[in-house]
Amino acid sequence: MEVSNNSRLGDIRHNYADFSKARRLLSFTPCWPFERGIAESTRWVDGQQVQADHDKASIEERKLKVEY
Repeated sequence: MEVSNNSRLGDIRHNYADFSKARRLLSFTPCWPFERGIAESTRWVDGQQVQADHDKASIEERKLKVEY
């Protein structure tokens, strides 16, 4: 797989699992510890069907988009 560093509208470039701002501003406290959340997420992902790979079509779509 080639990494081009091109992005599409809506792509998330950087993502951090940090909810300290939500805790500070909204008094948010998670119901589950991190380890349980990761285990549940992993179990869910493992149960999903593998979808068709549309990577090449996605790359071609990016080439057709006009940069703003």
